Amino acid sequence: MPGTSFTSPFDLTFDSTFQGLINTSADIAADDCRLPGVYLHWLSNRGWCSFLFRGNSEEDFDAKSNGTIEQAGLITDIQRQGTPTILARAGSLTKAQAAVIRSLFISPRVYALAPGSDGKIKACPVRVDEGTYPVNRDASPLMRIEVKISFPKLTGQRA
Repeated sequence: MPGTSFTSPFDLTFDSTFQGLINTSADIAADDCRLPGVYLHWLSNRGWCSFLFRGNSEEDFDAKSNGTIEQAGLITDIQRQGTPTILARAGSLTKAQAAVIRSLFISPRVYALAPGSDGKIKACPVRVDEGTYPVNRDASPLMRIEVKISFPKLTGQRA
């Protein structure tokens, strides 16, 4: 795949193009991975699919305490966890594209792809949050999809 570039943000693959990418860096030149947006790669019942969500995205950070202690009248956290989340959006999709992207909602393996500081594409396992996702809310022939993904939890602990 070196030297290959895609002309579309939509890439449906049925081969092992991204094999080995899961736990290691890969030397691929997928131009779409370097464009602004959220690039997801997931396993569907048809094979591996990839899509660049170019719509406006929202980033959040869900923080919570995993235990507290009280010292001298002050409540202090023993441990805190935070989960970065992104609500990614895509619009102007055909019904065929939307049908394939919907497989993302039931995929057991989803990865966010991004170029690392060394220029190689990195994969981070993410989880599609449970819930009901709007696919299309009007009679337009073009569809919109949004998906909320959670990244691995970050933990901070009192020394």
